[in-house]
Amino acid sequence: MEFVAARTHETAPQQLWQLAQSEQTSPGLLAVLLPDVWRNKLDDCALPLQAWREMFTVVPYTADRALTPRPGRGRWLYRGATAEHRDGLSWTTNHAIALYFATHRQHPGTSGTVWECFVPPHRMHAYLADEHEYIADVRDLPIVDCRHGRPRRMRLRVRPRVRRWPRGQADRLRSRPGIGA
Repeated sequence: MEFVAARTHETAPQQLWQLAQSEQTSPGLLAVLLPDVWRNKLDDCALPLQAWREMFTVVPYTADRALTPRPGRGRWLYRGATAEHRDGLSWTTNHAIALYFATHRQHPGTSGTVWECFVPPHRMHAYLADEHEYIADVRDLPIVDCRHGRPRRMRLRVRPRVRRWPRGQADRLRSRPGIGA
């Protein structure tokens, strides 16, 4: 394929966008190419975020560049970014990775924050395991600053209280008339 052979980090996003707009490729092929181009694009890529969203919206869900069923449940995801870019597409399940992006992958002189968001399955477009990264459209979802304290997912984890019966007491209760059966 001409696209795969000729692309570079600078030109691949724009070439893929043109290919998607020309409708010369199937959504399945685009789904396989798109995560790879996303992963290898330059940070200052000229292709607007809206174009990426449009491409990810029309393709089937992929995990590690393979077509797979979409996750069955939503997930708490984290993103290291400035307030202006908190609704971007790259989210991770790993708080430490988000913290790295917030502190080390911003423009010089700019500091980011770790954001968290509960993302339902229909908003997840792809998964890339190397950074535990989900490509997700979080527009109109609540995005919370979690720089103070631990992530919400950890704060809200509550173990259900399980009542344990002394040995033999459950059997005695079941043997009573009207109980058990």
